[in-house]
Amino acid sequence: MSPGFSRSARILLTGLATFAVAGAVIGYTWRAAEQTIEAQRIDAVQRAETTVTGLASSYSQQINRQIFALDQTLDTMVKDWEADPRRFNLENARLRSRILTGISRDMFLADENGVIRQSSVSDFIGQSASDLDVFREAAEHTNDPPKLYLGAASVNPIMRQWHIDAARTLHHPDGAFAGHIDADYRVSAINEVFSAS
Repeated sequence: MSPGFSRSARILLTGLATFAVAGAVIGYTWRAAEQTIEAQRIDAVQRAETTVTGLASSYSQQINRQIFALDQTLDTMVKDWEADPRRFNLENARLRSRILTGISRDMFLADENGVIRQSSVSDFIGQSASDLDVFREAAEHTNDPPKLYLGAASVNPIMRQWHIDAARTLHHPDGAFAGHIDADYRVSAINEVFSAS
C-alpha cells in the first residue's frame, strides 16, 4: 500500500467514523427528544383527564345537591298538603323554603285534572298543566313509591324561561291521584355551577 493511499484512506475512514458518530449522536438526541416529548404529552393528557374528572365530579355533586334540595322541599310540601289540603298555602310554603333561592323561582300546584289551583305567579292559576310531560308521568305512576319527577329542559306557556320541571305527586286520603306540585329547576342555576369555576 502506498503511503498516499493509506493517508487518504485514513482521512476517509476518520471522516466516515466522525460522520457515523455524529449521525448516532443526532439519532440518539432525536430519539431522546421524541421520548421526552411523548412522556410530557402523556403527562399533560393525564393531568388534563384528572382535572376534567375532578371538575365533572364536583359539578355532579353540586347539581345533585340542588336536585336533593328540590326533592326534599317538594316532599315536605306534599306532606303538608296531604295533611291538610284546605289550609295548605303554596306561596307561604315556598317563602319558608329558602333553600330554593337561586335554584327555583316559580312553583304551582295542579289538581288531578291538571288545572293549576295555587301558584307563585297569579297568572298561572286556572291554566292547564295536563299537557306537561311531568304531569302525565306523575299521573301514570301515581301508585309507584313517591319520587321526584324531572322533565326535560324546556320553555312552556306556564313557565316562560328555560327550566326543568321538578315535581312530586299529591294523593287524596284514599291514595288516589290528586295532582302534583311543580317547581321550575332553572337551567341558569345549573349553568351557574359551571360558570362559578
